[in-house]
Amino acid sequence: MKPLSRSFARVAGAAILSFLLAACSELHDLRYIKAAQDARIAELARDLEARSGEYQKALTKKQYEIDGLEKRLAAARDEITRLQTQQSERQRAFEIENRRASDNLVAAQRDLSQSREVSERRMRDLEDFKARLADAQADAQAQKSSVASLRKELDKAERKIQSLTDDLKKAEAALAAVRKDLETERKRAAAAPPPVAANADDLAADPDFQDALTQLKARLDPVCKAGSAAVFADSRGVVVRLSADYLFKSGQVDLDSTVFPTLDAIGEILGRFPEKYVDVEGHADSQPVVNLPFLDNWALAATRANKVVRYLAENAEVDPRRLKSVSCSQYRPPKGPGANDPKAQRRVEIVLRSRP
Repeated sequence: MKPLSRSFARVAGAAILSFLLAACSELHDLRYIKAAQDARIAELARDLEARSGEYQKALTKKQYEIDGLEKRLAAARDEITRLQTQQSERQRAFEIENRRASDNLVAAQRDLSQSREVSERRMRDLEDFKARLADAQADAQAQKSSVASLRKELDKAERKIQSLTDDLKKAEAALAAVRKDLETERKRAAAAPPPVAANADDLAADPDFQDALTQLKARLDPVCKAGSAAVFADSRGVVVRLSADYLFKSGQVDLDSTVFPTLDAIGEILGRFPEKYVDVEGHADSQPVVNLPFLDNWALAATRANKVVRYLAENAEVDPRRLKSVSCSQYRPPKGPGANDPKAQRRVEIVLRSRP
């Protein structure tokens, strides 16, 4: 019986040792997996913290402006209170002076019968009082005007605070819209077939291209001479290049109203060639976006192109089925001299093509 027990003990010990070794190996694998997951979580946390920091800076800046306006609002209210107190004091003084003058007038009328000299002196006193009374009334009127002016400033400050609050909400909404537009544009670019470029023979042989080129050069000649536009033909078709600094005010993504006549003229000429297609390409410089609600230059260039496309479709009455918006970011700088100039890189190009 004893040899059998020892054999059983050895077998049981070996089984337990094998189980412990397998458990240790599995524990080592679990620790490795946990370390990899912890590293990934830390990386995602850093990325989230960086993005949150950018948004927090923008919110802090807006809050700082609101705080400043609230301080000015409080100061204006204090000034109104002070002026109202002064006005009350002057009103009381005026009433006292008025009662005193009334008493003086009664005394002057009583003494009038005594002598002409006394009467004349009283009359002079009365005239002097009337002058002081007129001055007091003018001063009171000036105080009322000052109070009214301060109330207007107070109303203006309150409207400014509301405007800043609305701007903050619009900026947040614009950021969401731009993200959506960027995702849509990327999906469209990924699904679109590569464009077929026209060659010089096609452009020379097509009278519509030559006619469009001539008309656009003639209509846009003043803008071209001012350095804000250029009209030419290349392998894509007939191109109208418009400077972004001419289309948009500094720090803005809405079209400047001064360019509407130029876009109307372009739309009118494009409408004369209904068989041709129109690409609107948005371009940006290589500087990173820091002061606008965009993720990067892809989104900025896409928004510039979309603004022009929408104007041509909605205001210049170009058939939307002929239009296409394209974002080129900073990766297609203009050819020739000045290609490295950021001002030349920031542009929108309207291309009249024979194919979609």
